[in-house]
Amino acid sequence: ENPHPYPTEIRSIIDRCVADVRSGSESMTVDVDAPAEVTAVTLPALETAITEILDNAVEYGPEEPNVRITVETTSDEVTIRVADDGPGIPEQERGILTDDHDIDALYHGSGIGLWFVYWVVHLSGGHLSFEEREPHGSVVVITLDRI
Repeated sequence: ENPHPYPTEIRSIIDRCVADVRSGSESMTVDVDAPAEVTAVTLPALETAITEILDNAVEYGPEEPNVRITVETTSDEVTIRVADDGPGIPEQERGILTDDHDIDALYHGSGIGLWFVYWVVHLSGGHLSFEEREPHGSVVVITLDRI
């Protein structure tokens, strides 16, 4: 099936993802800083991709994970940042998903979760990147075209 991205209201997706993950992990704290209404071009699977990122924060993070989701906009783009306080995403994983490393016997990734996120963002015409969070943790950055 050829997926086709379409205009999607981002805040409602984030709110549903947060509610879903909180129902499975009451010890998780999630702060959201996002406009009430902002629309970006994306596949419907963006909701599953953001849930995957939040699930990773629970699975690999501390006993009481803290996550901050921010949404920033320009006239052309919507940038979603999901910052956690876990051990961080290994450089090897980030490198594969950002084309800094080729896939081979030594560099191949450890699971499909971040690959799923990568393909949802890529097929939405967006960009996926990673930042380190100080003093520890990761920031997954999704940039999409704004409507």
